[in-house]
Amino acid sequence: MNFNETYINKIITGDSLTVMRQMPDNYVDLVITSPPYFQQRDYGNGDLGIGNENTEEQYLDNLLKIFWECVRVTKDTGTIVYNIGDKYLNGGLALIPYKFAMRVIENKKLFLVNQVTWSKLNPTPRQDKRKLVQSTEPFFIFAKTKNYSFNID
Repeated sequence: MNFNETYINKIITGDSLTVMRQMPDNYVDLVITSPPYFQQRDYGNGDLGIGNENTEEQYLDNLLKIFWECVRVTKDTGTIVYNIGDKYLNGGLALIPYKFAMRVIENKKLFLVNQVTWSKLNPTPRQDKRKLVQSTEPFFIFAKTKNYSFNID
């Protein structure tokens, strides 16, 4: 894939790592993504792919591989918006989205601009009568520099 003027203002689809590795550094203004959740669904790729890892640690490592490619291809004036759902493990919330965000900001190569809470109007019903329905998910907005572009309108 040749990334030239024909890809300006276009949505590019495909395997995220494969596609991004073909992109030049500092190429995009905005990345918005919602990767598959950990052990939530079978996306038809068997044991392959993000979300099908055996451990939470493997899942976070794979998310970060893709995330650092997002950082590489994002311009210094750009932003990266990451939406990650959580998972109940061993009876309690794993806090996977927040563990991800902490790993990112510990690296000190970029910073967390905002954490926006998505309030779902029609959340997935839960059969467990001892827990409330999870009806929110965090969106993390990261930037490489303080010179990121932002238009509130």
